[in-house]
Amino acid sequence: MKKSLKIVFAVFAAIFIVIVGILTYFNILASSTKLNDDKLINLKRTVTYYYSNNEVMLEESDGVSITPINEIPLHTKNAFIAIEDKRFYEHNGVDFKRLMSALFNNVKSMSFKEGASTISQQLIKNTHLSGEKTIKRKVTEIKLARELERNYDKEQILEKYLNTIYFGDNCYGITSASKNYFNKTPDELDINESAILAAIIKAPSYYSPKTSNEKCFTRKNLVLLKMFEQGFIDENEYNENKEKDAYFVSKDVSENNISSAQVKQIKSEFLNNIETIPYSVYDYKVYTTIDINLQRTLEDKMLELSDDYKKSAILIDKYGKIRAFYSNCGEPLRQLGSVIKPILVYAPAIEENVVNSFTKIIDEKTDFNGYSPSNYNEKYYGEVTVKESLSKSLNACAVKILNYVGIEKAKEYVSKTSISLTDNDNSLSLALGASEKGCSLKDITTSYGVFLNNGTYHNSYFIEKVYDQNNLKYNIKQQNIKVFSDETATIINDMLRYTVTDGTAKKMAFNNLPIYAKTGTVGNDNGNTDAYTISYTEEFILGCWVGNNDGELLDNNVSGGTIPCVRSNEIWKSIYANRSKPNEIAKSDNVVNIKIDKESYNNDGVIILADSVAPDRFSLDVMIKKSQIPSEHSTRFTHPTIKQPILLVNANEISIRLCLTELINAQIEKQVNNEKTLVFDTIKSNNDTFIDKDVSPNTKYVYIITPYYKASNDEIYYGDKIVIETNKTPSTELGENWWVNDI
Repeated sequence: MKKSLKIVFAVFAAIFIVIVGILTYFNILASSTKLNDDKLINLKRTVTYYYSNNEVMLEESDGVSITPINEIPLHTKNAFIAIEDKRFYEHNGVDFKRLMSALFNNVKSMSFKEGASTISQQLIKNTHLSGEKTIKRKVTEIKLARELERNYDKEQILEKYLNTIYFGDNCYGITSASKNYFNKTPDELDINESAILAAIIKAPSYYSPKTSNEKCFTRKNLVLLKMFEQGFIDENEYNENKEKDAYFVSKDVSENNISSAQVKQIKSEFLNNIETIPYSVYDYKVYTTIDINLQRTLEDKMLELSDDYKKSAILIDKYGKIRAFYSNCGEPLRQLGSVIKPILVYAPAIEENVVNSFTKIIDEKTDFNGYSPSNYNEKYYGEVTVKESLSKSLNACAVKILNYVGIEKAKEYVSKTSISLTDNDNSLSLALGASEKGCSLKDITTSYGVFLNNGTYHNSYFIEKVYDQNNLKYNIKQQNIKVFSDETATIINDMLRYTVTDGTAKKMAFNNLPIYAKTGTVGNDNGNTDAYTISYTEEFILGCWVGNNDGELLDNNVSGGTIPCVRSNEIWKSIYANRSKPNEIAKSDNVVNIKIDKESYNNDGVIILADSVAPDRFSLDVMIKKSQIPSEHSTRFTHPTIKQPILLVNANEISIRLCLTELINAQIEKQVNNEKTLVFDTIKSNNDTFIDKDVSPNTKYVYIITPYYKASNDEIYYGDKIVIETNKTPSTELGENWWVNDI
């Protein structure tokens, strides 16, 4: 028994020594950081936004209005305590019970998924520390939280917490949040509104009602449930509020400030990254990608368009930097129409070697198990090439090609871009841009970058760097995701260049610039809701959209090929008025242009290389991957052939009718008693029938026919000879039908 007690004592002693050692080590780690009372409520902080040339774009001061704790309703305070720190009034800065539970779960999952931070710890983290998840930061947070609790009472801590916490949408503190979301002061907040604000703070960019009302509503009800379980509200209050909606104040974009939409997007990106940008008592300097000259160009051209339309345009460089942005309606999610076709349909089909750009496809009304897409104006073209089907934006062909590729395979490619599809997007109507969530103009425009970057996707962004004093707090993480091969990108570029010169984007064909484009329209016989043109050069991608964000129909004459195409053309002309003209986008070394035999292709659908000496009109120039170059060559002209000649006899004449194809000629030699004589040449006689009147009795004749092609350089190429032999003519006078009689 004594031995057992010794063992138990030894185990506890070892554990005690380990704990003391750990605590000592952690205390050393955290010893250099002290509580700074000045940081607990930052009354004024300035954020300065800069253009790409370091010129100031905007300077904002988000001075935090402080609401004393006695002016904040009890139910509002309880909402935050219930969801964030239910033992707030019991612990001394650290909830060790909750901390041990979180530690166990983190060890179990081998991660820092759970933080178990109390309100005191959150206040310290938000005002004193960075957002990194390390042991040192956590220990420092615990140390300072304990010190905070020794220096301030619970109501003071709660007051500082509620007046500094970030609520999203550029709101710091409960006063700013109340005004922003509900146009109220904190003392006017009801239980439902208090629960909403408490719900937002977990992840403002995710739970904000201005981001997702559904997600906010779900978490609000979790807050209410916690309040009910902890006795802060009764059952009637819980039931009454969990079904209650809230009236949110919307901040419309000001038309008087032509940069307001662009600034709003920049601020949104900044604030969405605030969780990775540590809160600072110092001023922020935000360096954006916006080019002031390109911004003015884009705005000027979009403002020329009537305000009767909702309209947006965005200019992104090939590396993902957003150089200009304009919108009079924010950035709504819309159905994409045909602008999705190159990314979802044609590029995957070419990548998977399902089609080439010159593959023939029948454009016709087709039923796909009950789904029967229609072309614009119900016009169908019969047999067309894949390249023509994209340039004309033929819906029936696009759906056929997606059906060949497979929806899941196509979605795999799209998932590597900024276009977001859901598990419910499983219909062939995806080929025409119909999706559950829709897509923003920024995301579809960004995705087109794969074509001018050799198949590689780069994420787009407004902000490059954020500094706090001279300390770098945020630096963009550039994505480089290979989506398509460089061969596929080159072939799509060729197809979209053709769309400008000969397709639906023709209104951009007359500015003498190498532009690549796709148009798209969403609507029905009664009118259209969305009209797009996505276009690009070797330097930039331009997205232009016209529509109504309330779904009201536009006239049917507003389509992708009209207003947005014309507007895009004007923007491109202005951009390149004062800069060097762009070059054609460089082609992949793994793609070549070859000439294929036109007759074999048109008549039989067979793809073989054209004869090396064939005239241009007998060949077809196509772009193809090197790996797909056919091995067979046509010999139509280097080794010409003819059909078996027809030999006829009439009285005392022998006639030979030659069946010649275009540009192929023939010579006929006559052999008598081993002597050959050239008796006929089609190129000289301008005739394809030879009549031999020099026929004698008792004589055998041999006719040797040689087809040939005379090239433009006068070089002659001969084919195989055809020999026709006759029996001996009769020994007597030749009469009518002598040949038959002789047989």
